[in-house]
Amino acid sequence: MVADDDPHIRELLRLVLRREGYLVYEAKDGGEAAGLLETDSVHLAIVDVMMPVRDGWELCRDIRENYDIPIIMLTARGELVDKEQGFLSGTDDYLVKPFEPKELRTAGSAGCECGPDLHP
Repeated sequence: MVADDDPHIRELLRLVLRREGYLVYEAKDGGEAAGLLETDSVHLAIVDVMMPVRDGWELCRDIRENYDIPIIMLTARGELVDKEQGFLSGTDDYLVKPFEPKELRTAGSAGCECGPDLHP
């Protein structure tokens, strides 16, 4: 699942992840992401911090509390204090925008013990 309020980032992530064989669910805000988690089988969450309705910190804490899936925070907030807050919120990895698609693939592969439905 990709949760980001920027449609261009969601599109880029969708292309990169589909190329790797992932089925991609998209959410434009934290509230929509929470709904997807309740209704769909999500195996990996890529979460932006600055989103409307529910920010990425809150969403990350909720995911960690209720689901056993890897979380990658992908955000423009790259200060040490932001990274610390991300890890305290429960993220498994923290990538700063702009990012290289290979960086995302490496983080996703390392953190995701995905089922066969996510790979070709």
